Amino acid sequence: MGFRSGTSYVANAVDTVRLIQVSRNLGMTQSISASPWAATERLLEVGGRTVEGVTTPQYFNRHDSSAPYLKFATAFRKRFKQEPDFVSVAAYDATTAVISAMRQANGRPLKRALLENGSFQGLQEPWTFGPDGSAQRQIHMTVVRDGRYSSTP
Repeated sequence: MGFRSGTSYVANAVDTVRLIQVSRNLGMTQSISASPWAATERLLEVGGRTVEGVTTPQYFNRHDSSAPYLKFATAFRKRFKQEPDFVSVAAYDATTAVISAMRQANGRPLKRALLENGSFQGLQEPWTFGPDGSAQRQIHMTVVRDGRYSSTP
């Protein structure tokens, strides 16, 4: 089978690995990208060499060297014995945003305060809620190299 364009999978980490394995068994050699949903440590653990070269967007910078993130990452590793991922960073940022909005609500409903307060300072960067309530964050592209997520050039 000769395919010319890349393939993208939108699935969790385990299902993405399975889809990549099937693709490779069918002789598909094109580049593969995976959704942020799959871009967890689990993808690396389960995927091994199968996921080498896979590109993934990340909603946080795994290689951030800022003091707030390094402090968070150190505490996270100590408590949970694993690397922080987008879920842990997003949960921290969301909790911080809710607490901030509660303090500034001045009688407004919490949802309204969240949407009207504008930008929130996250661990790594400012972010906002979109009109539909989704987090509007910067995307960081990574590629799996030597069993780790690396920044793309």
